[in-house]
Amino acid sequence: MFSIIELFCTIFPYHVLFDESMNIIQLGDGLKRICIHFTKCVKARITVKMADVFEMIHPMMSICYSNIEHFMNAVFLLQVKPQPGETSSQMVLKGQIVLEPITSKLFFIGSPRIESLADLKKHNIYLSDIPLYDVTRELVLLNQQRIAEIEVR
Repeated sequence: MFSIIELFCTIFPYHVLFDESMNIIQLGDGLKRICIHFTKCVKARITVKMADVFEMIHPMMSICYSNIEHFMNAVFLLQVKPQPGETSSQMVLKGQIVLEPITSKLFFIGSPRIESLADLKKHNIYLSDIPLYDVTRELVLLNQQRIAEIEVR
């Protein structure tokens, strides 16, 4: 039987929950597969900061609580930083950050910025890793169809 937390991590595979000190508390299932270093740190009970795992691309600012508070209604782009030993280009996530008012924790809820099947392969994810409700699935397939039509001509 799923706990509420496990269910949340499954429904929102590309979410991050973090506190006022910018300590990551929880990652969605999709991010856990991508951020293996983070998962190892959690098992070893090592605190991981947002800035250790992500780089803020938009809005251009350092990752700190007060900056995020000022841009609460903005669209955020976070790039996953390379893990130790990795050289491939890193995934970019697009989403929003929501404040949980009782505990002052922040939720980043987003999805990967993927445009084609080649992007899926590059980031080692599958179409099935993108939630059914996420329009990214349809955009990838439509773009792939467009590419195929161009190649046929």
